[in-house]
Amino acid sequence: MHTYLQSRAWYTTQNFPMPTDCARQVNTAISWYIWRGEIFRVPISTLQRRKRQGGWDLKNVSAKSRALLYLRLQSQGQNTGTPTAEWLRAWKLHAPSSNPPYMPTIPAHMEYLRHCAQNSAYIAPQQPTETLKAYKRRIYNTLQTLLRATPEPAEMRVTRLWPNTDWTTIWRNLQDIPVTDETKVT
Repeated sequence: MHTYLQSRAWYTTQNFPMPTDCARQVNTAISWYIWRGEIFRVPISTLQRRKRQGGWDLKNVSAKSRALLYLRLQSQGQNTGTPTAEWLRAWKLHAPSSNPPYMPTIPAHMEYLRHCAQNSAYIAPQQPTETLKAYKRRIYNTLQTLLRATPEPAEMRVTRLWPNTDWTTIWRNLQDIPVTDETKVT
């Protein structure tokens, strides 16, 4: 999924914000690819959980595209003399914005700058001791939480039915067992 179906989307979303309709279409394509007409389906939000939480670690399309765009705008904003850097300075987006962000001063046709203003209110700048990989992961996790609009993912049905089971061990054993992915999924 990540290598073939979404690789072009990631390249494009570094430069342009992904419209909501496109994200929905990509999620529909992912769902069709995974389930191929099966009757029993697991919600994509469950598949987006980490493997140690019973999911497949499937990327959230909207959160990943926003994170890539935000990182790209940050890197472009550090270059002096580029139009993006000048726009970020003109609308004071080179530093974190207030929370909640005030975006009416940014023209509507510059939606990518509106996304940057909205995201910068919730994402702290990269710390000197923080690696770029850890910073990218923090941005993605923050945006995924914002888009989901809940601090924690909803509890899975199976964990509600059997609350006294050690699910952490079960998910770890399921991921570590040396069998095919098809068997793990089943």
